[in-house]
Amino acid sequence: MKRFINCSDHDFDANLFKTVNNMNEYKTVLKIPAEVLTEAVAIQNSWVVDYNKTLDRKKCTPAEIERKNLTREKSAHRMTDIFNAYVRYNINLTDELRFVFDIPAPRTGNERIPAPTDKPNLTVDRNAHLEITVTLSAGAAEAKHGKPEGVDAYEIWEQDGLGAIDEKKLKFHGRYTNTAETFRYPFTDIGRTITFVARWLNHRGESGPWSDPVTISIS
Repeated sequence: MKRFINCSDHDFDANLFKTVNNMNEYKTVLKIPAEVLTEAVAIQNSWVVDYNKTLDRKKCTPAEIERKNLTREKSAHRMTDIFNAYVRYNINLTDELRFVFDIPAPRTGNERIPAPTDKPNLTVDRNAHLEITVTLSAGAAEAKHGKPEGVDAYEIWEQDGLGAIDEKKLKFHGRYTNTAETFRYPFTDIGRTITFVARWLNHRGESGPWSDPVTISIS
C-alpha cells in the first residue's frame, strides 16, 4: 500500500498523521474501538520520536537512522493492517468517507461476495520468551496457506484459561490482514493460560465460523 509502504519517509509521516487524525474524527460513524485508536496514536508518536532525530542527517547517528528504519517498517505494516480492517473494509464506509480517506471506489458489478463459510486453521506457537506467533491458513486438510478467496482480513479473540469457548467471555484481540502475527506479552503474564480462536472476514466485515480453539501458556 503506497499510503504507508511504497513511499518516502516524508510522505509516510504526512500520511500517518492524516490517517490517524481522520480515524479519530470519524471514529463514531466507523465504530472504531477506543483501543485501536490508542494503538494508532502510539504508533504515530513512536514514529515521530525516531523520525525527528534523523531530520538533520549531519547530526544524527547511524544507530538513530537504523532505529528510524526499523520503526518505519514495523509501523507501516501494522498501520496497513489497522487501516484495512477498520477503514478500507469497514461496512460503515460511505462515498464521502472514501474521499476523506482517499480510498478508490470499489469494483463495479452485481456479484456480492458472501460471508466466509469455512473456519480457518489456527496454529499458535511459542516463539521466544514472552512471545507467541499466531498463524492462519485456509484449512488443515488441504494444507493451504494464506486467506481463502473472498476473505480480506480476520479477527483474533482470546479467553483466559482452559475449557470450552464461551462467547460471553471472549476478549477481542484485534483484526489483521497478514496471516501470521507475533504478539508480545508483559512479564506479569508469565504463567497465564490463554485460549485463542479466530474467524475470517470479507470486505464488508461479515464473519465466518470460529476456528477450533488453541490453548497456550505464556512463558
